[in-house]
Amino acid sequence: MLIFLIALFYLIFASPSQAAPRICKFHAQDTSDWVEVCNDTGTTIDLSSYYIADQEQTNKKYLNCTFNTAINIPLSNILNNGGDIISLVEISTGTIVSSVRYCDSSISPCPSDSDVVDIKNSLCGLIGPDDSRTVSSDSAICLPLPAVCSVSSVAPSPTSPPSSSVTASLETSITNLNSSANLGQNLTLSFSITSNLPNTEFYIKAFGGVNDDYSIETQNNSNWYNYNSAWVDLPKIKTGSDGKYSGQITIRPKPDKEIGNYRVQIKVRRIDSSIEKISGINYLSVSSSPTSVPTLTPTPTPTETPVPTDISESSVLAAFDTNLDPTSTPTPASKSFPKINIPVVLMSLGSLLLLTPLVITKFSHAQKIN
Repeated sequence: MLIFLIALFYLIFASPSQAAPRICKFHAQDTSDWVEVCNDTGTTIDLSSYYIADQEQTNKKYLNCTFNTAINIPLSNILNNGGDIISLVEISTGTIVSSVRYCDSSISPCPSDSDVVDIKNSLCGLIGPDDSRTVSSDSAICLPLPAVCSVSSVAPSPTSPPSSSVTASLETSITNLNSSANLGQNLTLSFSITSNLPNTEFYIKAFGGVNDDYSIETQNNSNWYNYNSAWVDLPKIKTGSDGKYSGQITIRPKPDKEIGNYRVQIKVRRIDSSIEKISGINYLSVSSSPTSVPTLTPTPTPTETPVPTDISESSVLAAFDTNLDPTSTPTPASKSFPKINIPVVLMSLGSLLLLTPLVITKFSHAQKIN
């Protein structure tokens, strides 16, 4: 019995545990891309449970080798010369155990983020154990190692896990997003999650841009967060009893960023572990915010106030005196026809009828004098 306990103790505590490898060097400037993976633990690491992928997670190289210190991973031509993200991913969980983001400022402008490695002029990128990121043009340093890991584009056949454990499975995708927007415009992004993790909480964020991942923001509690924000600040969702979830988040292109054709992706991460997944790419055409044009208010046209016609007794008699004066010169008729004000004419005729007796009396008196 004592011997059995000693053997059990040795198996549990004396056996080396699986250590996490890391990307320590890469070259992505021609048709012979390669990545160097380092092992800082002093124990042998089996890479058969990992793959190397680009940012879109569509070009994958499955690894099949063991190594102690460092080993070269040939990638053919799966990396973009102008910029990409290289990830070392655990097959069973989809966990990204190591990644590096690079750009080439001689091809297109690089983002200002400190974690981006600029490999212009055929430099190779170096990542230290402390995650320091530098470049080198030293031909001795930038040569690939002679120790090469076997790679394949086909995933290995999965082995059946013990009945007491379940391998996590997680997939996410963008199900609906507008194809165009303005800078600073709020958008609704619909997404779905499929997993074998029922009643499990996840964080979610959107990211993307033209030349970086930080031009798209995610809203949570009326605040906006980008790719570098802490997971605890981002929206949180929970899968149902079937391990699935469908929902929406609010995103926007940052108001102060450039316009162009944006790559948009989402990333989900399990709250209590490093299990995470990135969706495929959607594209969003982003324009500048439209300038508002002030509405012109028409100037009102003033209304002409008609001048009242003098219909007093004196004015009517003066008009008749002028007509009876033999020395008066008749005014030639005007060729224009003024607009007739009917109410005024009727009032004038009424006044004339009332004053007719006065006019006749005055006329008779004038005849007697003559």
